[in-house]
Amino acid sequence: MIRRTLMIIALLALGACAETVTAPTDLPGRFALETVNGKKLPVPRNVGGLSFTVTGGFFEIHADKTFTFGQSVTYEQNGQTVSEDRTGSGLWALTEGVIRFGYSNGALPDRGTIKGDLLSVTTSDEQQLAFRR
Repeated sequence: MIRRTLMIIALLALGACAETVTAPTDLPGRFALETVNGKKLPVPRNVGGLSFTVTGGFFEIHADKTFTFGQSVTYEQNGQTVSEDRTGSGLWALTEGVIRFGYSNGALPDRGTIKGDLLSVTTSDEQQLAFRR
């Protein structure tokens, strides 16, 4: 009985590992932003005294070890709602299942993991972003 239980645990562990990206060839793709800190879009935010709403976004990982990130936001300015798209790009590296995203503009790096079609990114200020392929 114990042997059977151990075998089942080992098979479950192998199945869980099979979902996690371990090779750079698994990474390339475009991922759409679904949640910010566990909340579905649109998500109101206040960062450094600036209030805005995240309405969309994407993360695109390229085979040449580059990436592009985009985020759509709205905010109020002089009584008008303004829509703005913000983008960034840089280089990525995969180490022990963790993707490091280094931005070209010198911003602090983000880190992420991919499991199945879900890209989970933790930003340098510890925001949790979930993207789906």
